[in-house]
Amino acid sequence: MRRKYLDISLIQYINSPDHIKEEYDIALMYSNYATEPRDTLKIGPLTSQTFGKVKDIQTMYIKGLWLKDTINLLSELTGKALKEIVSISVFDFFAQKAYLDAEIRRIVDTEGKLLAYTPTMEEEAAGLDRFNKFGVALQLDSLAGGDVLKWEEVRALPYEIAILKLVIDKTKNDYSKDLNDIIKAKHKHN
Repeated sequence: MRRKYLDISLIQYINSPDHIKEEYDIALMYSNYATEPRDTLKIGPLTSQTFGKVKDIQTMYIKGLWLKDTINLLSELTGKALKEIVSISVFDFFAQKAYLDAEIRRIVDTEGKLLAYTPTMEEEAAGLDRFNKFGVALQLDSLAGGDVLKWEEVRALPYEIAILKLVIDKTKNDYSKDLNDIIKAKHKHN
């Protein structure tokens, strides 16, 4: 026999006894209505946010986004009070969370394709990976031209403009490296 679940609010779900919450957890896990990404709160594409906001969200996802964090983030992105966010259907909430997850994956995949760099053996041997600890700060610093006083201005840029500038800079760097390699190779043969 198939069980029907009431479409309760998120706050009702949170405040439910564990045995009820466990039943909903199973329903939420297997329900396309809750697992299919849907922008139920109409936040739109994350790429329409500022560069700083997108990077903050990426950092939150890397560290792990708990239920409370997701509620706060959705309140911030929509401008709605926390009370409004927790009043939506639990199924709509988890569909919105799936939408956020999909948006972050899309951004990470796109950035990976556009900004990927394969280091040389020499760069790896010199310890290029030591820069990994700086994360987003490297992008901020690059976009600010090395001026830490401009980081907040960079954070306020539209995400799409900031990424375009990073792609332009990467393309210029790739071109310069390729040109230098060609010139070096030509001088070796002469």
